[in-house]
Amino acid sequence: MATIRFEHRIDELTIEKWEFYQTDNNIYLDGYLLLKRDTTRKRYYERVVKRYDRLMERDSTIKESEVPFNDEIRKEAIKQFTDTIRCVKWSER
Repeated sequence: MATIRFEHRIDELTIEKWEFYQTDNNIYLDGYLLLKRDTTRKRYYERVVKRYDRLMERDSTIKESEVPFNDEIRKEAIKQFTDTIRCVKWSER
């Protein structure tokens, strides 16, 4: 079981974050955030525009079907997962 996280910067003030859960050779969408900040002088993205959380449905502002989830996102999640796989000899563990 592993968690895969990555983000995509839309512009200087907006960022998207995805979180995936990996188990049994499947990767599942676990969470999504669309964050904004008011000015470029602010360090953190404090305003949550959209939120999806698989476990905390109460906190979600959008449904799973409304999460932007295209082939590019799928490929990035698979790439992040495959980057963690190693092939070594038993003695190298």
